[in-house]
Amino acid sequence: MRLIDNKTINDLNRLIKINLEVLSGYKLAAEIINDKNLREVFIIYIQRLFEYINELKRIEKNWSGYKNNFNYPAKKFSSVSYDGDEITILRMCENLEEKSIKEYEIILHNEIPSNIKDTFLKQYNGIREVRLHMRALEEKY
Repeated sequence: MRLIDNKTINDLNRLIKINLEVLSGYKLAAEIINDKNLREVFIIYIQRLFEYINELKRIEKNWSGYKNNFNYPAKKFSSVSYDGDEITILRMCENLEEKSIKEYEIILHNEIPSNIKDTFLKQYNGIREVRLHMRALEEKY
């Protein structure tokens, strides 16, 4: 086990937190969306986010020797303001992806061990693909 510095641990925690926030938004979207096809897309993205979060937690545990049991509070979204409207829900998801991309971009400028940075880059590129897909879906609706 190689130790990583507190800055990298903090970066991991920031990415876990933003992914949990996006995950919370997609869960809400999947619950309230009327369109069955969009619900299936959101479920795929939920699964991907679980993979990202677990990957980040594994890195933290393996590299720091620290098992993070911190319960990250995910942002709660009110379904009242979305009411199943596809465009509004897609925009909410796109905004969450945008926020996530910005967080990854900030962190990717930090000094990070190369193999950890590779994971961050892989996730970042996946999130950018999702954002583009959200935009394409918006245009469809």
